[in-house]
Amino acid sequence: MDIKNTTSSQLMNSKLNTLFLIQLQHLYWAEQKQLETLSYLVEIAENSDLKNALRHHLAETQIHVYRLQYIFDVLNEKPVALKWQVMESIIDEGTDMIVFTDKYSDGLDLVVLAACEKINCYEVASYLNLIQFAVACGQNGVLEALEQTLNEERMSNKLLGRITSKESATNHAELLV
Repeated sequence: MDIKNTTSSQLMNSKLNTLFLIQLQHLYWAEQKQLETLSYLVEIAENSDLKNALRHHLAETQIHVYRLQYIFDVLNEKPVALKWQVMESIIDEGTDMIVFTDKYSDGLDLVVLAACEKINCYEVASYLNLIQFAVACGQNGVLEALEQTLNEERMSNKLLGRITSKESATNHAELLV
């Protein structure tokens, strides 16, 4: 790009495109990391509703990885997973909470839910931002795929919230006995 003949809007669009690609690479890393994390959480969760929700989200996450690979292809970009420090920190926090509560603690499922909800909320916000960047950059060819993933992440968030409410009520009732 010739900087001398570049307008400020062209430069801004170039920067937004770069930011869009970086955010896409971050989400690609996060979804791949989620495959590992969710597999572990399925193993340690005790509540059957939670296990089923985690299995479902694991299967969806694999689809999200494929969908992101498709988006890279549409953009004529090589799929690159760029380590995402923020998401890694959120995952590490969840791991620390699980270790702190002990693998066989009565509150383990609540901790698993808390960790999943934090990750999911951040993913929802990130996909929403990515859609906004795609629109601003004129990357309309990837919007449907991004919106589909965003909707799936939102549905997963709602399901986790319902399970959390049930699990919290159950744990609270046990404390009263």
